[in-house]
This record gives sequence, C-alpha cells and structure tokens, in this order.
Amino acid sequence: MKIYKVLSLVVACILMPSFSFAQNYPDKPIRIVVPFSGGAVDVMARLIANKISESVKQAVIVDNRPGAGGNIGADAVAKANPDGYTILLDTMGLAIRPSLHKKMPFDVNKDFIPVTQLVSVPLILVANNSAPISNVAGLLKYAKEKPGVINYGHAGIGGTLQLAVELFANMGNVKFTGVPYKGDAQITTALLSKEIDIAILPVSTVIQYINTGNLKALGITSSKRLSSLAEIPTISESGLSGYESSSWYSLFVPAKTPDQIVKIIHQEALKALNSPDTKDKIFAMHQELIGSSQESFEKKFKSDIEKTSKLIRELGTPIQD
Repeated sequence: MKIYKVLSLVVACILMPSFSFAQNYPDKPIRIVVPFSGGAVDVMARLIANKISESVKQAVIVDNRPGAGGNIGADAVAKANPDGYTILLDTMGLAIRPSLHKKMPFDVNKDFIPVTQLVSVPLILVANNSAPISNVAGLLKYAKEKPGVINYGHAGIGGTLQLAVELFANMGNVKFTGVPYKGDAQITTALLSKEIDIAILPVSTVIQYINTGNLKALGITSSKRLSSLAEIPTISESGLSGYESSSWYSLFVPAKTPDQIVKIIHQEALKALNSPDTKDKIFAMHQELIGSSQESFEKKFKSDIEKTSKLIRELGTPIQD
C-alpha cells in the first residue's frame, strides 16, 4: 500500500505542471502561422484569429511566412515550442508536399498534431478577360490546337492549385505552361494584369472580379454546383467529365503539444467557426463550414496524404530537391 501511495504521489507530481500549464493557457499572445502571402487562406486566418482573441482575451497574431510552396511556414511551426502558442493554418498542400520533395525539413506525420478541418474550399477555373476562351470546351480546343501557349499561375509545384490545373490538363490531354507565384493574391494580380491566361483559385479570392467582369468564370472544380453560385457550371459538366478537385483550410500544432492545450485550441476554433457572424462570412466566401473532431480530421489528413501521393505519381509531377 505504501509503495502504491508513493507511486501515485510521483505520478501526480509529474502531471501537475502540465495540468497547471493547461489551466493558465493562454496567458500571452498566440501566433497563427500562414505559409502563404494574402489570399483566401489569409482571410480565414484573420477571421478565426479575431474570434479566438475575443474569446480568450489574448492577442492572436497572424504571421504570414510564404515560400517553398508552404514549407517555410510549416517548418517554423514544426520546430516551434509545443506550448500552444504557435499554430499552423495550412491548406491541403500540407498533405501534398511530402510526396513532392526528395527531402523535407520536417516529417508531416510526426511533427504535427492535426487539430481540426475548418472549412472545405471550393475552387474555380478562371481566365483573364482577354484570353481567347470563354468556357471549358473552348479552353480544351484552343490548348489542343496550340500546346503550351496557354499559361497558368500557381503557388508552387505540387500545391493544391497547381495539381488542380495539371489534373485538368492530364484528363483533357492538353499542355499548359505553369508560372509560379507566392500565393493567391499574386496569382490574381497576374490574371488581372494579363501576365497569365488562366488559374484555378479559391472562389472567394476571385468572385469580386468575376462579378465586375474583370475575370471570366469557366467552371467550378467540385462535383456539384455551388448553391451560392448556381449559375456557374462545374468543369465536369462543361466538357471534362469526371473532373473534381477541392481543398481545405485546417489547424495544426507542433507534436508534443499537451493534450489539454490541443483540446482548448480545438474548442476555441469550433466556437469561432460557429458564431453566427462567422458562419455568415464563411457562406459569403462560398466555403463549407466543417469544424471536424480531432479524430476525424486526423483520419482525413492521413487519407489525403495517401490519395495525393497516388495522384502525383499518376500525373508524373516532377519531384523537387
């Protein structure tokens, strides 16, 4: 009995600092790292940051760290102190990048804890208003007649946006020329200035330019039309049957972050997502609110790593150094 009491006391002493730490969390500013510059993912980060800040009564700072297709920002979080004060808000690109690089600065399976999928992000194929195309069928026809002449913007080889275009090209048996940029905002600027002809981007990034006639909407990448944009057809129904591509925005924390801290971050993220005004803004951005459990998102994340790895092999996407 005495040995049992001693062991219980030792265990309690070991666990007490962790529980105390969790009870005091957060007692200083939190940083949400976004591995891209501007665009819809940045808008989502600031929306969530403001809501969490209001709830926990601490500053929540959005830290944009673009570069290397998202790896620079993700690596900063992977190597951060696992205390809950550094959070990664990344896209589906985090599930893609491990299959694209011979050597990664981090292990995506071991260096992060998936917290929650915030939203599902529908994408849209758009063209600048001077491009010699007005629909999917026209794009396919033109690209077959003039291989490689049509150029498109992307935020890194193997990123969600780049793979979406290359999947389109592969299924349509056409060839485009890719032009890299740092993120959605720069791709959009390039489209508007006619540096590039087409791109696949989050709907929320380009909808204002579609509405003003500065960009042409060619097709939604999801399998079904969006209820908020029912007049825009899917790519699949517009000449490329079976085409589908999508993305997501999700939260991650460094591995070894205490469970209690992860639960608090998860709870605060869902509270932020489900506030009435946030729901309205997410709908206005033409995104689907998800707010998944940790368990279900961890399964989805692993599944997406496997699925995108297979897609990269099938497309013959070049592996990066």
